[in-house]
Amino acid sequence: MGNTRQTFCRNCASSCGLEFEVDDNVIMSVRGDPKHEMTRGYYCVKGQSSVELHNGREARLTKSLKRLPSGNFDHIDSATAVAEIAAQLRELIAAHGPRSVAMFKGTGAYTNTLGLPMALSWLDAVGSPNHFSTMTIDQSAKWVTTLRMGYFASGVRHISEVDALLLAGNNPLVSHLTAATTNPIKAFREAKARGAKIIVIDPRRTETARYADVHLQCRPGADAAICAVLLHVILSNGWENKAFCSRFVANLDVLRESVASFTPEYVSRHADVPVTLLLQAAAIFAQARAATAVSGTGVCMAAHANLADHLIESLNAVCGTYRKAGDVVPACGAFFPRNYVEKVLPGFRSWEHGVKCRTADIGQLFGEFPTSLLPDEILAPGPEKIRALIVFAGNPAIALGQPEKTVAAFKDLDLLVTIDPRMTETARLSHYVIAPTLPFERHDVSTVGDYSSSASSLSIRRRS
Repeated sequence: MGNTRQTFCRNCASSCGLEFEVDDNVIMSVRGDPKHEMTRGYYCVKGQSSVELHNGREARLTKSLKRLPSGNFDHIDSATAVAEIAAQLRELIAAHGPRSVAMFKGTGAYTNTLGLPMALSWLDAVGSPNHFSTMTIDQSAKWVTTLRMGYFASGVRHISEVDALLLAGNNPLVSHLTAATTNPIKAFREAKARGAKIIVIDPRRTETARYADVHLQCRPGADAAICAVLLHVILSNGWENKAFCSRFVANLDVLRESVASFTPEYVSRHADVPVTLLLQAAAIFAQARAATAVSGTGVCMAAHANLADHLIESLNAVCGTYRKAGDVVPACGAFFPRNYVEKVLPGFRSWEHGVKCRTADIGQLFGEFPTSLLPDEILAPGPEKIRALIVFAGNPAIALGQPEKTVAAFKDLDLLVTIDPRMTETARLSHYVIAPTLPFERHDVSTVGDYSSSASSLSIRRRS
């Protein structure tokens, strides 16, 4: 006899509410949960596909595996596998120290509420600084900008709060990330209906670009130049938020001088975007009552990523787009509620301090080393080279920019362990593959989306 179960989607930070019809412990069908406070029945194709994945559309590992000397894999009891892995780790740490051990976490780890902090606690207990993740593969520019420039504690505005929204290299109608996480089509339609203007910087006419009032359809990699000309026009016309800048912004004259040569005519030729559209975009953004500019992986994985993201955040700073004292915060956190304060959290170039990589004079960003250096940290000889790698819910063998080098590095490891329900490219190189439960087989909470979606609870900003 079937029955209805309530849960939430684990495929992205939106954490949309779902209802399953379950028969004999098998998911028969899925629909959006109309009682869910935030998503109210909405869910997308990712929710549907997650059920197909759960039910075995792609072959799933139900037993853990151990690689034999022949290269083939044989089933092994998970408890036995864990005991053997622990014994090998103890030997490696005793012989080569804690830095011989590393961990890589993939995007699947972020929706595992207990698994993620346990993994980080384990690495900390080992005493190894070798923490890597997907974040420094596709989003490192955001971290570099925050650590180099500083951060305004109240954060940027949601699409429901703005009159002008600038999107660079992202497509929230598909990704459900950045400016609109919950039912983005509805959010964009409502924004347009109340007169909000949408500016999109993207070489492609994406699903989101179809909603744009101004689509700066530039050459790939021209994001930095376009943001520079927007700043040039805004500062040349005196459209900066002078009150905000006088309180919170430093080095404005240096920025003004740096973008002076990025005239509309020059950038138009460089980026292949009409001058009229560049001027229109600058005016819309700077003259809006409330605006915000956000970037996505398109910027972070393109040319001049750090500079482009820095200039995008400079647009927010120059125009003072952040929430101010007295504003209402539509998503203040349900699991970890916090009070927002109108103040600057100063930058700190953490990669210049503290523990460094062995192979480069680079430290950590928010507690992680750049994943692009992981192969070198394994291959380069030395007393503290990485000899054991635990991969938690990721597939770095094909995620890095030079997969052939990554594969060679993984083959050089004394111990490679992958925790994944599928036999990925990384799993095939591993000495052990631990078969975990799937998301809908365990109790969980949606902490990953705690601050990313509008909720019914509101929080009033406080002045510092």
